Amino acid sequence: MQEASNHSDLYVYGYTFKRRTTYILWLFDGPRGDVFLLNGCQELIKGKTPEDVLRLNGYPSEEIVKNEPVNMNFDLFWQSLRNLAEGKASQVKTCLRLLDGWDFLEDLARTFSREEELRHLKSPRMNKAYQKLFWGTNMLCPAEEKHWHPHWSTTEIRMLQKRLETAWDAFPELL
Repeated sequence: MQEASNHSDLYVYGYTFKRRTTYILWLFDGPRGDVFLLNGCQELIKGKTPEDVLRLNGYPSEEIVKNEPVNMNFDLFWQSLRNLAEGKASQVKTCLRLLDGWDFLEDLARTFSREEELRHLKSPRMNKAYQKLFWGTNMLCPAEEKHWHPHWSTTEIRMLQKRLETAWDAFPELL
């Protein structure tokens, strides 16, 4: 079992796919960056409820940050990715959803030491798309300023769809 360091925070993290939610443990800012915890067989520590993931895998509750579990809804993620259209502005919720899913996939690649997947997700062209999504969330935009919404080219949309689908397919552990 991976050890949580004293300087890292451990969270219950849910993901939904095909209307089924699974809970896993996420280590924020660990020695290798943000990763999900694995059991002794190098499998994701999973549960059907937040309580399951803790109880079934023996983590003392005092090690877990007490907050509502984050839930990455991949059903909505894939819908948002499919709905990107050339010249159509992406709204904040679309940018947030795609950015969160992308970050989840990067954390999975880091968890399983899949350097090739990380390299593809962090290529210069993908990084440019990531930056568009990040700025499209308007997280750094004061409320009184006009929000920016990214527009996409067909080439960017195809690249995003291909790379993110390829990254997802690399993790049968999720299914």
